[in-house]
Amino acid sequence: MLNIYYTRHCNTIENLIENLYLQTQSLTNEKIKDYNHLFIQNPSLSNFGIIHGLETISKYNFDKNIHPNVVCASYYVRTWQTAFILYNNYFKNNGTLYILPYIHECHSEKVDIKKEHLLYNIKESMKRFILFIKYLKKFMKNNYINLYNDFTFEIPKIVFLNKYGKEVSLEKAYNINYYKKYIYLYEPNIKKFENKILPKFLNNLSIKIDNIGIIVHGLLIQRYILKKKDILVNNCNTYLIKYKINNNSFLRKNIYTKYKSLTFYLPHFHMKISHYNNPIYKIFVKKNMKLNKKYILGLYYNKKVIKYFDYLLSYYKK
Repeated sequence: MLNIYYTRHCNTIENLIENLYLQTQSLTNEKIKDYNHLFIQNPSLSNFGIIHGLETISKYNFDKNIHPNVVCASYYVRTWQTAFILYNNYFKNNGTLYILPYIHECHSEKVDIKKEHLLYNIKESMKRFILFIKYLKKFMKNNYINLYNDFTFEIPKIVFLNKYGKEVSLEKAYNINYYKKYIYLYEPNIKKFENKILPKFLNNLSIKIDNIGIIVHGLLIQRYILKKKDILVNNCNTYLIKYKINNNSFLRKNIYTKYKSLTFYLPHFHMKISHYNNPIYKIFVKKNMKLNKKYILGLYYNKKVIKYFDYLLSYYKK
């Protein structure tokens, strides 16, 4: 029996802005300008996302409970970063991160899909991933010294598969023309991933595989794994799917939620609003962290993000 653990990536800067936008809308009757995904394409994890991942490890012993033989992610760097946090013990033992096709984000009509996919190629994602690991090391040393001593911060080996399931060299993956032709995908396809890509991928591995950890996206889990469009998939929720191999294909046996982690929402920023029971706020206070916008955002943000952040926060100062 093969266990596949699908996990939604941790909170990104875009998620953080979206959450604050929705929260602000719910607290005021005024019309609020929509952020509309205009700020950061292919975003990295925010500090909230990092904390969420680290708290998940602390509370659930996530990596050691699942104990994956293989860890995979989508083409988006936020899934790589989440994998590095949640499955750090795997990478500590020289594990390879496999980047697989057909498990990327689903998109709404508002997103310029070609722009999002093509502006940030794999070379750019690799730069962000390396910078993120350096940033994570500093962040944990200052705030999570207990976990810091057990973590590895070595850049793991990364293997890319194109949309035909073939391993490609970094040189090819970095080539934007190759990327457009052999990697770029409009929408995810979980059936193709599970019935063609995954069996082929596993057959090429020389080790016995019992558990696979796969970091994906919330809408992918909602639409194609749980097949429910009306549920909220929170950060780090993990869904265990069991398969049996039959005629070189996977047959889904059952699905259930396991290792369901903490659900974090943005704290309110106005002191008059009761935010003291918010778990993220408690962690900030516990760790003596400064609750300021730059610290909340983390590694990647730009002037538009700060400007919009201030715009939303202005509603709490009225």
